Amino acid sequence: RCMVSSSVPSFAFMMNGNLVVNGEGVADIFDLTGRLVSSTRLSGVQSTISLPSMAQGIYTIRLTDGNGSKVQKVVIE
Repeated sequence: RCMVSSSVPSFAFMMNGNLVVNGEGVADIFDLTGRLVSSTRLSGVQSTISLPSMAQGIYTIRLTDGNGSKVQKVVIE
């Protein structure tokens, strides 16, 4: 299970154990130490990122496109 928390409108949410990201560009996922654990190029308006090998914990997802970056916390339980 994953919870998404953010003070700005959410661009990512969980569905069927996968992270669904709304937006195009590159989605980078970082652990609490700042280590990059996943980087995925997104080609559609909505893309799915599989998270089965990710350990439980708090992660940060950064979506970068031609207009800049958005950052959001993701909690995997």
